[in-house]
Amino acid sequence: MRNSNAKLRIAIWSVITVVLIGLLINCTSNSKFYIFDRLSNLIDFRNYGIFKHLSQGEIKEINEYTSKIDDIKEIKFDLSIDTVIVSESNEKYVKIIEKSNYKLENDEKLKVSKNGNTIEVSRNEINVRKKFNNIYRTVEIYLPKDYRNNLVLNNELGDVYIESPFNLEKLEINQNTGDLNINFNIVCNEFISHVATGDIDIANIYVTKYYIQTNVGDIDIKRLNGFGDIRSNIGDIECNINEIGGDIYIESNTGDVDIFLNKDCNFNLNAKYNIGDFDTDLEFGDFKQNKKNIIAKVGDNPFNNINIKCNIGDLEINSK
Repeated sequence: MRNSNAKLRIAIWSVITVVLIGLLINCTSNSKFYIFDRLSNLIDFRNYGIFKHLSQGEIKEINEYTSKIDDIKEIKFDLSIDTVIVSESNEKYVKIIEKSNYKLENDEKLKVSKNGNTIEVSRNEINVRKKFNNIYRTVEIYLPKDYRNNLVLNNELGDVYIESPFNLEKLEINQNTGDLNINFNIVCNEFISHVATGDIDIANIYVTKYYIQTNVGDIDIKRLNGFGDIRSNIGDIECNINEIGGDIYIESNTGDVDIFLNKDCNFNLNAKYNIGDFDTDLEFGDFKQNKKNIIAKVGDNPFNNINIKCNIGDLEINSK
């Protein structure tokens, strides 16, 4: 009987082992790392692989590219696994510096081309084996101060840093996994940021229209002008609104929402919260509340609308 039970246990554990190995192989072949990243914040894979800075080795410059911008309307980057740093320069051309802690194969190096009025910079996807090695690559972008057109950054895996103030027509940043850090004033007509997994941290942004979204991650905006959408599926939202240029939509499915508004802002408020508390220091006019749906006016003769939805989490709206 004991022998029979032992065989049964061995068979069960064998099946479990095969299933776990299959899941691991499937996940490691997926470059998007959705399952691993930010798993209850207990395991942070950005401490490993290309993000393990403590043992990344010596970073060396691999290549430098320059291109005139006289007739350029857009500069577009399609990258795979890179830390991206964008700064301004006093030159009349865009300069791109590629660095790495390992020797790049020819098919891994950046490819820079001009297509009409667009400068296109791309890199081939890295193989799965190298993703788990201790590799580290950076792309440093130096834009002329007087460049005023479009900048588009697409990065599969890695953080993006904006390290200078810019005045652009459009700034668009799309990341699969990695944080976005904008540390200086950004002025543009249109701002788009979509991060699948990662935090968005913005200092000051003065735009006409914006769309800011993260699927898993926090959004922190120190100063915001304009109108548009701010959304996080799983993560907190903290936003300081300086001026309202039109209707604003703010939504968090799971996470707290903290909104701070300039005292001079006038607006119509439509706020919904499901599981959580609501707190405010604002003085409302025409205040109506139906369970956890609040409709009110703030200021004199408001015509812009602020729509806030917080499904699971606390909602706070205060003046600053």
